Amino acid sequence: MEKLRTIAGLLRIRHTAQVAGIVALVGLKNRVDFGHLVSPVLAILSLTVSLFFLDDAHDYKSDVVVHPGRAVPRGVVASETLLFLGIPILVSAILVALTLSRFQLFCFATIAFSGLVVVYLRLPSVLRSMLAAYMIWALFPFGTGSMNAGTLLFGLVVALPHIGGNIAKDFIHQKGDQKIGLPRPHTKSKYIAASAFLTCSIVLWIPVALGLVNWYYTGFILLTFLSCLFLGAELLLNRFGKVYLLGAVGMIASLLAFIFGLDRL
Repeated sequence: MEKLRTIAGLLRIRHTAQVAGIVALVGLKNRVDFGHLVSPVLAILSLTVSLFFLDDAHDYKSDVVVHPGRAVPRGVVASETLLFLGIPILVSAILVALTLSRFQLFCFATIAFSGLVVVYLRLPSVLRSMLAAYMIWALFPFGTGSMNAGTLLFGLVVALPHIGGNIAKDFIHQKGDQKIGLPRPHTKSKYIAASAFLTCSIVLWIPVALGLVNWYYTGFILLTFLSCLFLGAELLLNRFGKVYLLGAVGMIASLLAFIFGLDRL
């Protein structure tokens, strides 16, 4: 059981499954046949795992202070091992991506570049959050192999809460981050985080107005709407504690809205 928990922690199962699931979902909604769906999912899955391995290998010293429960600080696995694994997995992801269309390859390249920047550079909270949100948004055109109103809007519905959520989490963890030399988030960045949630609460209704969804979408997306409104108000009041719970509720509701509320992207 301990080994399974260690493996799950290294792979970040929840996040990895979310990324691969988005690519698979948007591909299926775009009527991509199974044979053409495997390569994008495999490429993004390999990229995600490699970035997590490289991140753990790079941050092992700071994780001793901030995340002592992770595998590397506990001595379960060496940082060199993760680096040794992360690089070939990244190379394999690139090789798979080279078999995709030029548009998908471009999307993949920008996602990979953004991920490596987030891993290896110490960025301000807002910039890091926006890059992470871009990586989530780009999964939609990457998965469909095209850009249209649907991929743009539904990508924003998922990406905007990531901006607000990541900034809010930086406020939650700022004491630990300061111990390892990371700058504390700027006080005014909470307004950017709140604005991201409140903007999302508007954007998610645009597909309804454009007739891109069926009535199932409305029922599920209502939960996302309420969570975004509540979190936007909470952040303005300097209350960050509920971002994990309500952020998860909003994300699950959004994915269910996409699954049952979209006939085609």
